[in-house]
Amino acid sequence: MKIKALVLMLLAVVFASGCSLGATPPAGNEVLQEGLTNLYYEATSAKFDMSLKGDITAPEGETPEKISFNVKFSGDMDNEKPSEPKFNLRLNGSAKWDEIKDQMFDAELRSNSKYLFFSLKDIGDFDGMLPKEMVSEFLGKWYKMPIPEDTFEALDKKSDMSEEEIAIQKLAKESNFMKDIKYEGTKKIMGTESYVYSASLDKDAIVNFASELAKMDGAELSTSEIRDLEEQLKMFDLSGKFYVGVKDKILRGAEGVLTLDVEGAKGSIEFKLEIGDINKSFKVDEPKDAEEFDPMMLLGGAMMMDDSYGDYDMSGYEDFDMSQFEDFDMGEYEDFDMSQFEEMNF
Repeated sequence: MKIKALVLMLLAVVFASGCSLGATPPAGNEVLQEGLTNLYYEATSAKFDMSLKGDITAPEGETPEKISFNVKFSGDMDNEKPSEPKFNLRLNGSAKWDEIKDQMFDAELRSNSKYLFFSLKDIGDFDGMLPKEMVSEFLGKWYKMPIPEDTFEALDKKSDMSEEEIAIQKLAKESNFMKDIKYEGTKKIMGTESYVYSASLDKDAIVNFASELAKMDGAELSTSEIRDLEEQLKMFDLSGKFYVGVKDKILRGAEGVLTLDVEGAKGSIEFKLEIGDINKSFKVDEPKDAEEFDPMMLLGGAMMMDDSYGDYDMSGYEDFDMSQFEDFDMGEYEDFDMSQFEEMNF
């Protein structure tokens, strides 16, 4: 009876742990890098939810002395052909610095690959830098701008990959940019069961990747170039948790802290990203009341806010005759030598 009881207890432990007695999780260094590359090359569309919360302190003697922000991005994006972007994006958050209280902003952007649609829902005056009188007429309205053909053609590295790009993809998949990787079980991210790994950025791996990339181009990084890259990498650190789908091995999210120390400016940024509905279709609704946006509209608002335009005195010039310049011929000045003015010090 005691043996049977012991067996039953062991079976209970097995089932409680997911029937995985003796099983080992996938190697983190392989799964993380595979998750990153699969997100780019295998995911054609996805829903996302991202937040950034940070505090940045300026170098001594510079202003503003401290900036704090809290930003959120959410929406969905089609990555099947990056040169023809399709997305729905909502951006909102707040920022503050020194004695300036929270400045809010809220905007929405959409793209159907032909037009960019945008609507400014709300925005603060950012300590007078953006007077409400200048933007109030734009709030809550939808505007659209045509996306010129081939604007994002350079971003499309997937549709027709060259041999060199395929080699870069292979190098990226074989490279491991994280270290101190620890398996921490599983967690559902937007409904998808995912492996959880904690890790930190491996800067030596980044230097090695850059060196191998240079060799593919028939060159080698010099000692000074490597030293410069290492100095740049000293400016930041990154650590956190990363989530990779159990079934599809696609990165499903990440959260952690990015610390900065750049030329005396220091700070930290907390980040959180969740990804879902991978390779599921979504719709970009074109706002029916969207107006064609003309950048000159903003210039007009700025001129209205600047009193100097209204105070300029044009009296005395009402009868000035411009016709005298209509037949002015610049041909005789084509060979005019400007070099005589090069040494003049103004």
